[in-house]
Amino acid sequence: MRTEKQEAFIEAYCLTGNAAKAAEMAGYSEKASKQKGYSLKKQFAEAIADKTREMLADGVPGVLAKLHELINEA
Repeated sequence: MRTEKQEAFIEAYCLTGNAAKAAEMAGYSEKASKQKGYSLKKQFAEAIADKTREMLADGVPGVLAKLHELINEA
């Protein structure tokens, strides 16, 4: 079971790709964010990969719709 901060880290890391920034965004102290981010990235690598796939899958329909719109306007 992950904590809210850990879940927030996973989400932020998937959005930014930056472990230190994700740790800070999740509420870890700025001073400790670099080391904590690296540690969390390693600890939750599988969850990060799963969340990234989920986010990509969720975004595809919107991207395809926008692409179709742009093609039709060209």
